[in-house]
Amino acid sequence: MSAAYIKLTKPFIVLLCFFTLSDSLHAVIILEDQFSGSETHIDFENLSLAEEVINQYAAQGVSFQGGLFQDVFTASKLGNTQEVMNYNPYNGVTTNPVIAEFATPQHRIGFRISGTSSSGQLILLELFDNTDLVEQQLFTTEDILPGGNLPSVFAGIENSDGFNTLSVSNLSNNGFFQMDDFRFETTHTPEPSALLLTSLVLGYAKLRRKV
Repeated sequence: MSAAYIKLTKPFIVLLCFFTLSDSLHAVIILEDQFSGSETHIDFENLSLAEEVINQYAAQGVSFQGGLFQDVFTASKLGNTQEVMNYNPYNGVTTNPVIAEFATPQHRIGFRISGTSSSGQLILLELFDNTDLVEQQLFTTEDILPGGNLPSVFAGIENSDGFNTLSVSNLSNNGFFQMDDFRFETTHTPEPSALLLTSLVLGYAKLRRKV
């Protein structure tokens, strides 16, 4: 027997599965163009002036709570004609966090978000499976979109575990943020380590049949 030969015993396979899966099941930051093209996209263009966003998009699979309103500050834009904000124009209260609840588990979420007029705003995204926190990620506002005048960032996360609740907060200054181009989908592409695991397990099963 060659010294390079490794016997694929059951404990070895279990150990290999553990380390491979522990490496593959996590969240990664994604860009806008990394969505599949068939994701649900909400641009908030159908809202009336200062309308609160709650269940208007329930048919598309998401509802909001915590104080999200159509943006009345027309002088500050993310680049589109209309977005939403976490500021209540009726009582002057800024709400953090804002919550999005999905009808079915999702794997990808992303949207354009800005803070105040200065760059370097810290945006916190937290993903939950029911009440269990599965991931949290900080983003920093920095780039300015064509036609817009607010430093912003595309906050996008892919999580292979899946989640049904999203929490969004601005941790900087007065906590104000504006949001647009809200995208989400269930599509998940296995990472190379997960594909390697599948190949090894299938190879082991084939080898066992021959023995």
